[in-house]
Amino acid sequence: SGLLKLRRISDLGFEITDPLKPQPIFDFLQEEGDVEDEEMYRTFNMGMGFLVVLEEEEAGEACRIMGPGSRIIGSVVEEGLRAGHLAF
Repeated sequence: SGLLKLRRISDLGFEITDPLKPQPIFDFLQEEGDVEDEEMYRTFNMGMGFLVVLEEEEAGEACRIMGPGSRIIGSVVEEGLRAGHLAF
């Protein structure tokens, strides 16, 4: 579920340093359900439903091809899974 699915594609880790701003519906769900930040990212990705993992030197061209709104949000790291200040 959520960002934990990234662990399925590699034994390496992922660090999301520039996550997309969550849409207002996620604020509503979090507030109404009294859900912690970690659980929101684990379960819902906080709106980052489509991720592409590729070589660093290909990232800029991939963003150009995918068009407006696409951007580099993080990097592959030795181990772990982090989104901003959250670790999974």
